[in-house]
Amino acid sequence: LDEIQMIFRRKYYEIANVIIEEGEESLSKINYSVANFFHEIWPFILKEVNFRADNLFNFMIRRKIYSDELWKELFPKYLSEVRLENNMLKGVVDRIEIYPEHIVPVELKNSKGPNEGVWPGDRLQVEGYMILAEGNFGKKVKHGFVNYLGSGEKRLIKNNEFVEDYLSTILDSIDKCLKGKLPNLVKNRNKCTKCPLKGECYKIKK
Repeated sequence: LDEIQMIFRRKYYEIANVIIEEGEESLSKINYSVANFFHEIWPFILKEVNFRADNLFNFMIRRKIYSDELWKELFPKYLSEVRLENNMLKGVVDRIEIYPEHIVPVELKNSKGPNEGVWPGDRLQVEGYMILAEGNFGKKVKHGFVNYLGSGEKRLIKNNEFVEDYLSTILDSIDKCLKGKLPNLVKNRNKCTKCPLKGECYKIKK
């Protein structure tokens, strides 16, 4: 297991360095050092390394298969940073788990989740990914997950016949906003705390 983990660590380290080099100029614009950024993301990368190494090792020991045969038989297979889109939506899924008959989109969050379930915005995001994944891969998506890395919890979001209708309603509301029809201000302004447009929004509604 240690050897597999080291292989993954080296590969992820190389990838992280390439990404950081490409984004170095953007980091400097916000006065954020490359070293600080690396130290911030590395613990989460290590969690992904251990997750993948454990999955590979356990499957290998359980099935007693190796090399090319191992890759053919290994399930689930994992894809990372998968870009998907259709005529209404587009997004980058943090992880897609591929099984013989279905796939599972997983959103990774550095934060902690609520006491129960998931945050509304996270639910909407994963529901969008379920629709995108089903259309792009042509496989059934029964559910997705939000993995809250801050608390180490993986929360289930089920797919059903109402998800697409609900997303269509949200997209219609966004379209109306873009055309100038603004919604009413929310009563709980704590929801607006991290919104970069809250100042402009409050001005318009005064």
